[in-house]
Amino acid sequence: MTSQLLIQGIISGICLGGTYTLIGLGLTLILSVMKIMQFAHGEIYMIGAFIVYYFAVIHEVNLYAAILFAMISRPGTYYRARAVAPAER
Repeated sequence: MTSQLLIQGIISGICLGGTYTLIGLGLTLILSVMKIMQFAHGEIYMIGAFIVYYFAVIHEVNLYAAILFAMISRPGTYYRARAVAPAER
């Protein structure tokens, strides 16, 4: 194994661990504040991943620009406004 692969593996592990940490913190925050278990985080992350895939692969936009667009578009806000809020009424 070359040192480049080792460094790449370490960085990938740190990024994946950070993602798991953010998901866990989100679930913990929702549970502690609302006293209910909310599992919609996975849906929101998948919508963001589909947005990145759509722009990066299909429209051949730069990967970093597609990630930035997915973060700016805030799919969770639209999900809440279109799906959750009408169901609460």
